[in-house]
Amino acid sequence: MRLAQENDADVDMHVDETDDPYWHTLELLIDATERYGWGGRTSAAHCCSMAAWDDDYAARQIARAAGVGVNVITNPATNLMIQGRGDNEPKRRGITRVKELLGAGVNVAAGQDNLYDGFYPFGSGDQMMIAWLLAHAAHLSTPEEIALAIDSIGASAARVLRIEDYAVAPGARADLVVFDAESAEEALRLQSPRRWVLHDGRVVAETIHETQVLRSGG
Repeated sequence: MRLAQENDADVDMHVDETDDPYWHTLELLIDATERYGWGGRTSAAHCCSMAAWDDDYAARQIARAAGVGVNVITNPATNLMIQGRGDNEPKRRGITRVKELLGAGVNVAAGQDNLYDGFYPFGSGDQMMIAWLLAHAAHLSTPEEIALAIDSIGASAARVLRIEDYAVAPGARADLVVFDAESAEEALRLQSPRRWVLHDGRVVAETIHETQVLRSGG
């Protein structure tokens, strides 16, 4: 934290990436964030042990994280793959307490820290896949919860990076992805093709998707 302040840098730490409830490193990070006044500029990634914590202790730390402004970044793909492997059935889900964090007002983003390696051999770097997986793993299924899953790779992720002009609005930075779908929810459900990708208002990638419905003769 001291080095971060001296260099005007944000803090992003891998925290409690284990299913062992003994680990309480998030509490130490919250303490340091509060002590140095670095709320909004501190992020805790993974936080898997929170899923195994006692409910009362988890609730206290979640409330404190919200109060001091610690972001939480969940990595559902890697966490689901690695955590809980030593459990007998029923196995723990591996990711942090996403619903409880969101309910307390913590800014929750979703990412993927492994693409193709020994930890996780199925990654593609596709954030829509991460949002889809997060919705399943964290039981985000109502319209409001689905919107939060989409925000986890969009608006909430932008808050972690402190991007202030992230919006689809006049005057905002024109970095956006246009999906071949009627809504964000449909794009998530169908994992729709990306029609256009824009950066600084300029199209940098385009996908042409063609579907043919063929009828048999006769």
